Amino acid sequence: MSKVVTSLLALSSLASLAVAQQVNEHTFYNASRFAETTATRATTTSVDQIYFTQPVDFRRNTGRSIGWRLVLQDQEQSTAEVINLSYHNLDFQSIVPNQTKVVDATFTAFGSGGGGAKSFIYTFTLATGVVTPEFAALGLLMPAPTSWPTDAMTIHFQRGDRTQVSEPKRQQWTYKLDSTFVVPEWREGSSFRFGGLYRVPVLQGFNGSNAYGSTLEDLTGPESVAFESGGARADKFGLRGEGGNRYRTLGDQLGVAAIFFSADYRGTPLVLNPFGTLLIDENTTTFLAYMMLNSEGLGRTLTVTIPPNLGNIKLAWQGFFVAIDTNLNQLNNFELSNAIRTIFP
Repeated sequence: MSKVVTSLLALSSLASLAVAQQVNEHTFYNASRFAETTATRATTTSVDQIYFTQPVDFRRNTGRSIGWRLVLQDQEQSTAEVINLSYHNLDFQSIVPNQTKVVDATFTAFGSGGGGAKSFIYTFTLATGVVTPEFAALGLLMPAPTSWPTDAMTIHFQRGDRTQVSEPKRQQWTYKLDSTFVVPEWREGSSFRFGGLYRVPVLQGFNGSNAYGSTLEDLTGPESVAFESGGARADKFGLRGEGGNRYRTLGDQLGVAAIFFSADYRGTPLVLNPFGTLLIDENTTTFLAYMMLNSEGLGRTLTVTIPPNLGNIKLAWQGFFVAIDTNLNQLNNFELSNAIRTIFP
């Protein structure tokens, strides 16, 4: 029996599983860097079908999703805008989205309140969880502008030429549908404020960095999978966890996540009932540390400086989230998170 399975069994000798909906987000975007963001769309005269690749290193999904969260802007918010949101397949070796929609749903944004330009963070959820790809892209279909530029909807994005990622490490993550073909759009390294919502706990890597100035800040955008070092810059690596209400520390319940790492992703996902889906290589899996979760189910590790010239070491990470009833001395919930992969230069 592998080390990771043995560790999971040791944590789950007593279990009482509750069924509750979680809405945990995983966003490849630097929300704090608004000065480096803007609002955009692919066309000014017709319908936009755009795509946002979630990088293979950034997220490996367990296949259970519940919706989407994104920032939309409308130059005339009193006009209702009908949009379609979707998930798309992404080949393991490619980051070009497949235009076929695996899952999609139609929603209405804006259309109420006073007029003028407004932007909102929208959370759109489905009635039940859906099966989504192991590696996925997100899709957004925006209606044609009513009147450009006075009445049109756009999406917030971070321009690739404003991210602190060296040019050789930038990838094409943003795409559009051009007639019958999915083609690159915007600059390499660009990212939308557009994330998936998941029914399982979320593990996310971040880069504690002074890339944008003298102040150290947590970056969850493109910098989180493209560490830099040398000179005055020495990026730090950290992990964040989001378990939602099921794994929060409140009252008699203690929420904690055990963090494991391995030499790489597992070749194919392995379902380990009742724990969830194992996504990292069990033969090289090593326990790292526990992450304590707060009253909102959120946790954060300390950060460590990444030494230079590590030779592109690749590590995959996955969390095992546990909710413990400290009064009854039993587990209320336990579940494996998604996985991420980091490459240290």
